[in-house]
Amino acid sequence: MRALEARTFLRGPPALSHAGAYFARPLRELLGLQIAAVPRPATTSPVAFEYYIRGVDLLEERNLPGAQAAIRSFEQALAEDPGFALAESALADSQLELMNYDDAPSAVLQARMREYAEKAVQLGPDVAEAHASLAAVLQTAWDYRGAEESYKTALRLNPRFSRAHRWYGGMLLQFGRFDDAFAEVGKAAELDPYDFAGQAFTGRYLYWARRYREALDLEEKALSQKDLVPAHETEGDVYCQLGYHSSGAASAEYFARALQQADYVEQVLRRSAAQAREPSASLWYSDRMHAEYYALSGRPEAARPYVERLATDVAAHGTSPVQLAVVYGMLGERDAAMDLLEKAAESKDRALMYVKVSPEFDPLRNLDRFQALLRKMKL
Repeated sequence: MRALEARTFLRGPPALSHAGAYFARPLRELLGLQIAAVPRPATTSPVAFEYYIRGVDLLEERNLPGAQAAIRSFEQALAEDPGFALAESALADSQLELMNYDDAPSAVLQARMREYAEKAVQLGPDVAEAHASLAAVLQTAWDYRGAEESYKTALRLNPRFSRAHRWYGGMLLQFGRFDDAFAEVGKAAELDPYDFAGQAFTGRYLYWARRYREALDLEEKALSQKDLVPAHETEGDVYCQLGYHSSGAASAEYFARALQQADYVEQVLRRSAAQAREPSASLWYSDRMHAEYYALSGRPEAARPYVERLATDVAAHGTSPVQLAVVYGMLGERDAAMDLLEKAAESKDRALMYVKVSPEFDPLRNLDRFQALLRKMKL
């Protein structure tokens, strides 16, 4: 068995549905895979399956060049087997990663994701991954009832599907349902303890819940296994909040640690841009981090160059206006911040998903316009 296939088995139950879907029943039972009840093979093509597994591996790198390469691999899988629902679902999920790096306008990526997810469900109505992908689409479109139904369908089809538990928990977190959210997230971690990218995103959930020390612990655990930009971003944001809510030498130390994370993320983004198939000059991840950290530490002049670069990216429609709105709010420019958030709401910008709970929006939270925004989003 080749390394990629072996790792698919070793990663735990969520991946077993992929592998078990391809291999014959006697081998599945010999390997203990009978727990993954698959009504029909996901694909009859070993070549398509190999392209799919290769794409999953690339997507788990959680960076732009990895996502672009993963998409090409999933497309090759579908060229081998046009009815391969798992590959179609993976193409939908890949759009989420492209959104994280503003690889294309959000509306374009959302439309593309919906197309892939709907086709995946059409091709594989009994494939849990397809319903989870569709749920993520509906969640982004503020159709929370439809999203919940799709998440529950995915979990009914495969109760051991860790990513569906984590994503469903993320939607519950949007509403401030912390106990329910972390119950789902806890199931995900139990089912797939080797999902280090999932751990990094769970650390983000803990940050949004203001459980800062737990977030740091989890991100350190994830980073000890895999270097992931989202984990560094969350660590920086946690240190920034700890610095803001501290004083004296402790505050200065926390802000210094936050800025170290921002510097590191900028270095990684520059390397990724050089490796990407269609390189982007956008550094909004690190620009947002630098701008926020300098603003909250009381150094607005140091924040300005990063704010100006963010503003240029937003004007060029390359970066979500939400990122700039957060910084404006921290600089006390609340009307400008709300203008940008309301603009983002017009296109149901995915970056607004956690606006109800994220500490980054605390400077705006008591504004009537902000509360109206939450009502508009059905939060």
